[in-house]
Amino acid sequence: TRWDLLPHRLSRLEVTFRPDADGAGGAVVGQDDGGSFGAVDRAVARQAFTLYRGDALAQTALSVDLEIAPTGGTDPEAFVATGEARAAAGAVAGTAAQIAVLRGYRISTDEYATPPPFETDPDLPYLPGDGFTTQGLGLQLGEPRLDGDDVVVPVTARVSLAPSDRPDMNAAIPDARVWLRVDVLVIGAVGATGHAARGEVAYALSYPSYGMDTEHAHADAAAQAVTIAGAPGLAGGVVGLSGFDVWLNAPGHGDPTCVVVQDEINSWGEMVSGPGRYITELSARLADVSYDATSGGAAAHLDLMLSNTSTFREVGNECLALRGVASLLQVDGEVEAVTVDPVEVEVSPGVTTARAIRF
Repeated sequence: TRWDLLPHRLSRLEVTFRPDADGAGGAVVGQDDGGSFGAVDRAVARQAFTLYRGDALAQTALSVDLEIAPTGGTDPEAFVATGEARAAAGAVAGTAAQIAVLRGYRISTDEYATPPPFETDPDLPYLPGDGFTTQGLGLQLGEPRLDGDDVVVPVTARVSLAPSDRPDMNAAIPDARVWLRVDVLVIGAVGATGHAARGEVAYALSYPSYGMDTEHAHADAAAQAVTIAGAPGLAGGVVGLSGFDVWLNAPGHGDPTCVVVQDEINSWGEMVSGPGRYITELSARLADVSYDATSGGAAAHLDLMLSNTSTFREVGNECLALRGVASLLQVDGEVEAVTVDPVEVEVSPGVTTARAIRF
C-alpha cells in the first residue's frame, strides 16, 4: 500500500484477497485511513499474484481475529498477539502435506465497545481512530496441521505503536489496543506423496538522512533472494509468503551503525519527538518464483519496505530490519504457474473497497 503525497498514521489498514468459491477469481480488498489527514491524500492498495493450477493441489481459506492488549509502555517488542486460525479442512483434508500462506490482513486501532480513557482525557484527549505512528509490524504463520476434521494454523502478529511528534498520541500509546484479522490460505498436496519446506531471508536498510522527498530505495535483488531446499524428484512446486517482519528504528534490530535521528521540535513548536514514523509505503512482496523438480529446490525474491518519504518535512530518518519467510509445497504431479498482473485498488478513508477479478 502507498500514499501519494504524505506519510500517515497507522489507523485502519487492509490489503487482502477474498477468493471465490470456485478458486478461479475473487476480490482484492483494501482500506487505508491514515488518521485525520488521510482525507487530503490518495492511497492505493496493490496485490500481485501467481496462479497455480494442477490436479495435485487443494486449498482452504481461513482467517483469525487477534487483539493486541495495552502494553503499559512503548517497548516495540511488546505489541504482540498470538492465536490460531481454524476452519473445516474441506479440500485439504487427507492431503499428504500442507503449507500456509498469507492472503492478506486488516489492522484497526479503533474497535472499542466504549471510548478508551485517553479519548476523554481532560488534558490530552486523543481519538483512537486517528491512529498511531509505528516502529514496524509483522505477521508470521506457523506450519499448518490437520486436527480431526479441521485445519489449524498458528499465527503471530506484531503492530508496534511508537511515540513521535504528537504529545496527545504519545500519551495514549500505553493504553491503546490494536485489532487484526489475518487471512490465510492453506494449500495441500493431493495424493500419497507431498513435501513442505521453508526458507527465509533477512536484510537491513539504512537511510541516515531525511528532509523532504527522501528516496528510500528498495533492497537489491541479491539481498532479497530466498532459497528453499526441498525433496528431489517431485514434479510440481508451489511457493507462497508465510511471514514478514518489518522493524523500524527498533533497538537490537537492523544495522548497528545506523543512528536514529529526528527533529526535536515538532511542527507546533513543541519539544516532542520519538523513534516512531508515519507511513507512506508498506511493501511485502514475493516475486520471481522458480522451481526445479530435479533438485527439489525453489528460489524467489522477497521485497520488504517501509517508507516515510513526504512532500512535507519528514519527522526523522529510518533504520530498517526486514525478514521474510517463504514456504514451498511439492506435489507428485504437474503444476502450471501463471503470473497475474498486479491489481490496484484506489481506497478512500473510512471505506473498504473491493475490486473483483477473474483469473
